[in-house]
Amino acid sequence: MSLKGKYFDFPKGILWECKRCAKCCRDASYRERKILLLPLEAKQIARTLGFQIENLCRKTGLQPFTFEMKKDSEGNCIFLKGNECQIYTIRPLICRFYPFWLEKRGNGIFSFNVTEECTGIGLGPLMKDDLFKKLFDMAIGKLNGKRRQ
Repeated sequence: MSLKGKYFDFPKGILWECKRCAKCCRDASYRERKILLLPLEAKQIARTLGFQIENLCRKTGLQPFTFEMKKDSEGNCIFLKGNECQIYTIRPLICRFYPFWLEKRGNGIFSFNVTEECTGIGLGPLMKDDLFKKLFDMAIGKLNGKRRQ
């Protein structure tokens, strides 16, 4: 799937600041968190940490996110220690996007959406188009097999 030459829209007037609460990294009583990974991301994490991919994630059968990160017995990402991500510099695209996600609307248009469950929504700076452009470009790069951070 390529996003090159595609267009996106994004929510306007959203304030956001990460509160480091790690809700995005764990299950909650009202939902199960799925941390999906592209093949490139699964390989990069495994290679960087010296693990086999099978020890970190399982296959999903989905495209383009063909892997899902394993969780501990409490429903936390296996790389969450306290409220700190142990793979922050190589975290998957889905983690980099949170509290936003990208959805295909049709006619080559994609739409960024925002979850209201994030405690940082309504706080911090105004999210501007340059942030969404950077995220969109990052998605293009990763979907095209480039390791953009």
